[in-house]
Amino acid sequence: MAAVFGPPGPTLSRSALVHDPFDREAFDEVLPRAPGLRLLLETSRDPGTQDLAFDLFCSFYKYFVKVLPADQVIEECRPHRDLLDRALGQVAELEGAERHPDQAVDLEPEMAEHVLHLPVLALAHREAEP
Repeated sequence: MAAVFGPPGPTLSRSALVHDPFDREAFDEVLPRAPGLRLLLETSRDPGTQDLAFDLFCSFYKYFVKVLPADQVIEECRPHRDLLDRALGQVAELEGAERHPDQAVDLEPEMAEHVLHLPVLALAHREAEP
């Protein structure tokens, strides 16, 4: 047996979405109370149906749904990823770090807010009484 050096390779996910253990626990808790879904999962011939059902469940209950990059999803579940990405209308990659976080993002002119200061300045510098 040969020794392998370096960090382990990336683990591939059966899920196309970013999720946590709570999502799996919630799905497993709902499944017994959803006879239609149970019937669908039991009668489906596609082995990936359970994975797709889990991803759909996660997409309904997450505030921010993030799609995993294609290279982090196993080959047989990548069509689910593409379907969910199109259905959710999102960019398929996770958001990365900002390139230059210290740069101004919104360069809107601020002239309109300074116009309101002019009457206040005029009142503050008046020399005579009205």
